[in-house]
Amino acid sequence: MRLAAPPWGGVALQPEVAGWFVHSDDVYELWVARLSDREPKPHKTAIALKQWAALTLSSDGLHVRLLDRQGIVSEYDLASGKLLRASRWTVSAPTRRDAVDIGNGRTIVAMKNGSTVMQGGKIIRSEQGIWPAAAGSATVPLLARAGNQMVLWNPLTGERRAIR
Repeated sequence: MRLAAPPWGGVALQPEVAGWFVHSDDVYELWVARLSDREPKPHKTAIALKQWAALTLSSDGLHVRLLDRQGIVSEYDLASGKLLRASRWTVSAPTRRDAVDIGNGRTIVAMKNGSTVMQGGKIIRSEQGIWPAAAGSATVPLLARAGNQMVLWNPLTGERRAIR
């Protein structure tokens, strides 16, 4: 499926659904398309923000998780647009906001100094000096950058294995 030309930003993909923001009338509207449909068609959700946020889709494609510039993590139901949960970072707001969905409601957020694993809007683990190699969805362990080398990293246990 081809997306319309900008202004759009922040694309999230899962096997069944894609999501992205469209900037229109001073708000960022969340649009989605069911990729499993025979002819996927984009449609606007009931989710609109005053400022852009990093987004990830749940592995089942039913929820979207957002991280805004003020450090607020929120999760919405895509069908209804209903806010399910939200929380504010207890550490300083991230300056880099790449997010990786690792399933079971867990998301890794890559920040300036390292990565944080979140579940249900709460921090469950943080690690300095390691960042996922790509945004979107991933399996565990995942490819990550630690310093100047690539490793296989299990964000749930902290285990790092060198790639040779």
